[in-house]
Amino acid sequence: MPKQKTRKSISKRFKLTKTGKILRRTIGRAHLKASKSKKQT
Repeated sequence: MPKQKTRKSISKRFKLTKTGKILRRTIGRAHLKASKSKKQT
């Protein structure tokens, strides 16, 4: 039976810490939007 592939979109959004907690990046912080305010994004 073949191994199941990891869902790449999810693996890029979330990271697992050593203790098993899930880290996620805050939304609206993509490439050029980082310097703009929350109202603009």
